[in-house]
Amino acid sequence: MKKFDIVNIFLFLFAIFFAIGAYRLGLGSFHRPGPGFIIFLASMVLLISSVYRLLFSRDAIPLRLAFPRKGLKRVFLIIISLLLYAKFMPVGGYLLSTFILTWFLLFLNGIKIHRAAILSVMISLISWYTFVKLGCELPEGLIDFLR
Repeated sequence: MKKFDIVNIFLFLFAIFFAIGAYRLGLGSFHRPGPGFIIFLASMVLLISSVYRLLFSRDAIPLRLAFPRKGLKRVFLIIISLLLYAKFMPVGGYLLSTFILTWFLLFLNGIKIHRAAILSVMISLISWYTFVKLGCELPEGLIDFLR
């Protein structure tokens, strides 16, 4: 009897949940995609890969290997930092919030403080420039106050 892989079952349900949400947002067409188009495509890729792993994997990943206790603190720190990023972006603006988040994530992964700061400035500015060129409206936050 084959063991069920809890991780792939979770990913399967996760993909279905987001596919339904993306469909409700509207898919649009291939040439004029709607707001849920990319999310739906990503959900389908995740759904297909999880079904493939459920059907054709030889061994299930034990739950203790899928969620090791050693990295649990790091996972919680990342989740909390992403939630704080979303909460404070309207106040701090895109550039400042993205800089702080990127710096924290790089520092958390063992990159030295000064190198993480330089990389964070570059990543923040390049992503900001890209989004502005694409016509996205980003929160200005403190930058608007300084004008």
